[in-house]
Amino acid sequence: QGFVSNGIANQLDGTEDGLLTLDVLPFWEDLGMGGPDGFGILESIAAALGGTVGCTRVVTSAGWRPHSEQVGQTGTKVAPDLYLACGISGATQHLAGCKNSKTLVAINTDPDATIMNHADYIIVGDVNQVLPMVLQEIQAAKS
Repeated sequence: QGFVSNGIANQLDGTEDGLLTLDVLPFWEDLGMGGPDGFGILESIAAALGGTVGCTRVVTSAGWRPHSEQVGQTGTKVAPDLYLACGISGATQHLAGCKNSKTLVAINTDPDATIMNHADYIIVGDVNQVLPMVLQEIQAAKS
């Protein structure tokens, strides 16, 4: 938790306008955000950093988010300063959409998930426990 918060604080301090381009991605595998209402924490993190929320094909197929937010081979290709991939497995189609991110942070309970091999920083943990701490650290860094 401290390592991630320090990294985020350094990123915030190192930008010209104090803000990062951010894409925050929800769970991929078991739709673990619990439904459309589970995206609140992701929206809060994105808002705190002046970013946007994206999602995977599975999420758009479930009707939880619009297709316009889908990142991947058949969705949008993004190149943000910070890409926070939460519970993303790292399917080739998804990686095609985020491979140009400057910094990719992956949060996943599976240390062997493919996304972990492509991430600059990894956190092995449950996003439902990690994301509130990330939001708290972002808010502290900005105040």
